[in-house]
Amino acid sequence: MAFRLSKSVIHTFPAAKDFDKNPYVFDVCNNTQGLLVYDEQTLSCSIQLGGHAAAVNDIHFSLLSPHLLYSSSSDGTVKVWDMRSPHAPVSSISSGGKPFWSAHLNSDETMMSTGCGRLVRVYDMRTQKLFRNYSDVHTEDVTQVRCHPTLPSITVSGGEDGLICVSNHQPEDEDDSLEAVFNVEVAISRIGFCGNLAQQVYCTTNIHSLQVMWDVGKEKLLVNVEDMRGALQSTSPHPVDYLVDCKYQRSTDTLHLFTGSESGHLSMWRLSSDGPQLEACMQDKEGHVAIVRGVCCDFEKSIIWSGGEDCKVCMWKHDANSSLPPISTDRAGGVGKHACVRISVNRMRDTVEVEGSV
Repeated sequence: MAFRLSKSVIHTFPAAKDFDKNPYVFDVCNNTQGLLVYDEQTLSCSIQLGGHAAAVNDIHFSLLSPHLLYSSSSDGTVKVWDMRSPHAPVSSISSGGKPFWSAHLNSDETMMSTGCGRLVRVYDMRTQKLFRNYSDVHTEDVTQVRCHPTLPSITVSGGEDGLICVSNHQPEDEDDSLEAVFNVEVAISRIGFCGNLAQQVYCTTNIHSLQVMWDVGKEKLLVNVEDMRGALQSTSPHPVDYLVDCKYQRSTDTLHLFTGSESGHLSMWRLSSDGPQLEACMQDKEGHVAIVRGVCCDFEKSIIWSGGEDCKVCMWKHDANSSLPPISTDRAGGVGKHACVRISVNRMRDTVEVEGSV
């Protein structure tokens, strides 16, 4: 599979426009200038939302109400933004001063799980009140939480303590909620669900290892590569300096791993029982020139978006005329002086979110 660079852009801050006239958007957030909504095809800024008083750590769109955007911040708030009324949040949740490192809506969007300091807190979004407060799950900061894509009561959390915890919010007794604990023994960087029934949990760590757990709620390790970076280096045409993230493709039941180099080369690998296989190398003179921090994928359209410390957002499209990597960009853009660190796709509206920081 080969890709070309479709487009890249640099942030601008125009006045907000009518969201309904420009429905296909992605969102860029940075530490000081709020949240920017971009058109996914032209990468032009269409809406500027308000911001937070500190770093924004996680963002995502509502799937049931695509005009709503949720952002969690170190200022101790999770804010809900309506892109049709962009000047102020429509609602917010406060932790009382503890930073929200991550936040994620469950599948029916009635509950939001958050990583709040070392706590996993679950809020009822119908009342915006605290529903569960798991204080004994992690011993250090919770770096990421993700809700199961189809089971609304299941949440997985990963922390700097190296623990991955699977929680079920259905039991009336909070002490019965913890279903499984995996000890990776190093700080968790990214976590997520994979498998055709989302029955597996993957994680990447701060020392470039990758683990895939088999079956939610069962402590059976399927894949464990302690030095994934070293394992890939021998077959990669570019340096593999870090793991960016994993993305699951449901149509082919495939977990894809993205890796990067210090100079901005981005590679995509297919993970299988036969080991990792190089699928594509995303490089272009107009592409990234520094560390890539986040990716998102629309596998049906064969589009990949990436954001990095070079303040660029790149859109890569499948190139049918090329038999193998490299991938080139169709569009690339920038985010001012603010590095992009995460990107995710709104499946309902073909939208993309990009999270940035100074």
